[in-house]
Amino acid sequence: MSVADRAIEVGEFQMRFILIALPFIALAVYGFERFIAAGASPGDEVILFVAFLWPMVLAALVPTIAVFALVEHLRERRKRGKSA
Repeated sequence: MSVADRAIEVGEFQMRFILIALPFIALAVYGFERFIAAGASPGDEVILFVAFLWPMVLAALVPTIAVFALVEHLRERRKRGKSA
């Protein structure tokens, strides 16, 4: 595999990962906005970001990685099925 082929493969990997992660991250951001709208003071936003939003975004990566692993597994099975 050439360097160019590997770069294309890595780019496709990153794009699929981002597309899967976006809904989970959007839900975390929406929850944060609702929390701020509920009456948190503006000075607390940094603390809330560190204490609430950042862990939520990191937690969003867990289902993202699981879905991505499943998609990759199914793609590999499909590739093997076509070549057999």
